[in-house]
Amino acid sequence: MATITASIERIDECTPLLLAKKGRLGSAVSTNDVNVYSIRLNLQAEVRVEPLRYPEISRAVDKETEAFANDTLQRYLNDAFTSPTRRRLHTVFHKLTNGSYYWDAVRQHRVLTVDHGDAVLSYTQPGQKGRHGLFIPWVGPLLDKFEPAEFLKRRTEVGDAYRAMYKAAFGDSPEEMFEIVTLATAPEKQGLGYGSALVAAVHDMADARGAATFLFTSDAKGFYEAVGYKMVAETVLGLDNPKWTGGPVALRVMLRESTSLSTLEGAEKGL
Repeated sequence: MATITASIERIDECTPLLLAKKGRLGSAVSTNDVNVYSIRLNLQAEVRVEPLRYPEISRAVDKETEAFANDTLQRYLNDAFTSPTRRRLHTVFHKLTNGSYYWDAVRQHRVLTVDHGDAVLSYTQPGQKGRHGLFIPWVGPLLDKFEPAEFLKRRTEVGDAYRAMYKAAFGDSPEEMFEIVTLATAPEKQGLGYGSALVAAVHDMADARGAATFLFTSDAKGFYEAVGYKMVAETVLGLDNPKWTGGPVALRVMLRESTSLSTLEGAEKGL
């Protein structure tokens, strides 16, 4: 991975958070208000990271759906639909709930984008509520009435697995960590550094607070390892489900320690 040089400048609220050209992830500055800083990285093609805006939500939802179309976990869930009609209906419901989630994330200033929705990252800060959005707890139970039992079973299985892995990795007490909730890049824009630039913006905020960052993933283990994460928990689903023939479904919890914290601990060990 190539190196990055970064310079930081104070700017007005309409300027993008991050301007990048091809290279490696670098550090910048932290701020709770992601609208007021610009980070310039020494890369080949310019990448602009900005807060997602309400008019961009529909595009972000569509591109996220495309990005995860071949994801192993998504295929495991979608395989529960034996009726094409119910599958199409579920896709509509899924986009509605995702749109609700992003609407709330925009309201809370915790979602970033590149190219106006072509790549999107949502996150939570330590102590921040609303990981699942404002409306989903109300709308979700209504939509579940139309979902097949096998889908609800698999979705519950996934949720239980993630909670068990989180507890195994971090214990019962909530950690003061950032969480990357969603990261997706449109298939036609993958490989351009959009995802890396979005992740770098969150890392800068986390490092400034001395906070670690964690996430759940299925297929993206290699990408997250490349940007500084280590796997701290893993489980496999689907092996004992006779209705699923697509092979093992790996679920992982990944953690990135704060760079500032790691540097401090290294200095202390050197004393």
